[in-house]
Amino acid sequence: LGNSNYTVEARFMTGTLDAGGSYPIVSFQVGRWFGLEGDHLTVVSGDSATTRVNSSTGLTLNDSNWHHVAYVREGNLTNQLKFYLDGEPVGTGRQDLENTNGFDIGYDGFSTQFNGWLDEVRVWNISLSADQIRALYRNQTNIISYNLTGAHGQNWSVDITPHDGFEDGDTL
Repeated sequence: LGNSNYTVEARFMTGTLDAGGSYPIVSFQVGRWFGLEGDHLTVVSGDSATTRVNSSTGLTLNDSNWHHVAYVREGNLTNQLKFYLDGEPVGTGRQDLENTNGFDIGYDGFSTQFNGWLDEVRVWNISLSADQIRALYRNQTNIISYNLTGAHGQNWSVDITPHDGFEDGDTL
């Protein structure tokens, strides 16, 4: 992860949460994590309030429903962070999140664990767009957003070989 562009996403359903409790979804090393805190999403990169970046507050996170959550880091020099809940943007901020070692799921690497269920935790080595986050929230993994391939100068192609159940036809 470190100072490169990346995206972290997961699906979660909470257990019983304390109103002011911290619940890490993933951690990058001891004390540096992304998760839930009260009524907002947060990225923590140290012990003080100045090392936290929070999403909008007033989010419904503890309602016994499954939710999709993501945060995107983009800009190798700007340290821009973007938060998403159920496919919609819920805040931005800036923070240096240099990572030197470690990666845990549902644990902050120190003492705090996520209280609930985590599923489909994914780490991407690119900054996904809002459209791509929305498609993943909707489980539309069959959709490839144009900027996933076009922005990186990739050319995707496919060969089709019809088959009638007995033999292959000519490759198209």
